[in-house]
Amino acid sequence: LAFSASILPLAAVLKQSHSFNVVFRFGVTPLFLFSGVFFPVSQLPSGLRWVALVSPLYHGVELLRALTTGRVTCAAAGHAVVLAAVGLAALTMAVRRLDRALIK
Repeated sequence: LAFSASILPLAAVLKQSHSFNVVFRFGVTPLFLFSGVFFPVSQLPSGLRWVALVSPLYHGVELLRALTTGRVTCAAAGHAVVLAAVGLAALTMAVRRLDRALIK
């Protein structure tokens, strides 16, 4: 929810559907590469590690990794809180933008 809701406000702003190609090429694909899905974030250079830490996908990966391995700690709860906060903020912004776009 947090990952997809972050893109939802763009639906109200973008006028053409092919503009989503740019969003996926320069937004979603790098987030997948730098979020720890395919390799550990600790292997990233320190300059790129911050990209992973601000990505909602990183927090989702870490939360699911903790749940599937059975090593649920306080850090897992922190990841859940970050995901809930990002999801709520993105949904709030999406509702406002979509409301403005539909009123026009």
